[in-house]
Amino acid sequence: MINLNAEQHEKIRLLDKLFDSMSVDQLRELSESEQIVARLKGTQQGTGIISQLISDSTTHTMETMNLRSELYTLKSDFQLLTKLMLKPYEYNAVNDAQSLKSKYNVY
Repeated sequence: MINLNAEQHEKIRLLDKLFDSMSVDQLRELSESEQIVARLKGTQQGTGIISQLISDSTTHTMETMNLRSELYTLKSDFQLLTKLMLKPYEYNAVNDAQSLKSKYNVY
């Protein structure tokens, strides 16, 4: 994960404004201009902050989806456990108890 300083935040905000206001062709033309090319020739390959932020965002989105899925599973298991504790004789609870025991390795 990248920690951005105030200057980098400002650069990203300005680039975001620039990207929103220009078409792809205009951006391509701008990036191929001599002033930009001359500026890039003397610099080494940067850290790729924007690419890293996009990658981090994708990773966080996937992790959030996985956590949400696990939360729903735990919620379902907790509901089943509560039903087992409060109404153990009102339905055939043996199958549900065995299912939870094997799922969580409780023997």
